Amino acid sequence: ASPSPASRKPPPSWTLLSPHEWSFCSRSNSPKPPRSHYDHVTRSLVLNMDHFCPWMANCVGYFNYRYFLNFLAYVWLAMVYAVCLTYGLFVSASHSRRRRSGKLRGSSALAPPSPAPPAGGGLPGAELTMMTRDEKGQITFAFMLCLSVGVAVFFLLAFHVYLSLTAQTTIEFHSNMERRRKARYRGVLWCNPYDLGWERNLRQIYGEKLGLWMLRPHRGEPEYLPVP
Repeated sequence: ASPSPASRKPPPSWTLLSPHEWSFCSRSNSPKPPRSHYDHVTRSLVLNMDHFCPWMANCVGYFNYRYFLNFLAYVWLAMVYAVCLTYGLFVSASHSRRRRSGKLRGSSALAPPSPAPPAGGGLPGAELTMMTRDEKGQITFAFMLCLSVGVAVFFLLAFHVYLSLTAQTTIEFHSNMERRRKARYRGVLWCNPYDLGWERNLRQIYGEKLGLWMLRPHRGEPEYLPVP
């Protein structure tokens, strides 16, 4: 007779398994491949699980990690573009606000009149003095928002680029730090068994074509398994 679920021995922790050892997931009631984890949001076993991304409304894993990386790259490039567009307007609006509030040139009665805007259109600094307070506030808000989001996404993108080059997920990164610390305490060198070199690690995610080709929209599945 088969043992009851209550008396069944729980599977060992994934940190105690060898790099190629399979286990059993008691939550999904299915075999658990190496480098896979159970996601409580999607209620599924995810290969190379990294985290659940609310912006993608999906769990980031082996089959969509390249899309997550490209998503971060697209957002960062968009924020850089927006900051470049609003930087000149933000600086001009800030100088105009300081001149008006600090009265750097004396009273408003003695201030020289603003020159007329050029016939060619555009939005030069002289024309910014004619903008309303709400418009200057919107420019300031847009610049600060794009700058803060761009900085935050840049650090997140840089971290995941590092994980990609070293064949790690966010979950494995924290576990590998502990394994490296214990190995250093024993006086031995610990190496990531899944690390095949930065180029082959990238090919596991993006395929054979690297470079700017990686940023193209693509619906194909990865060409290699995430294990050596």
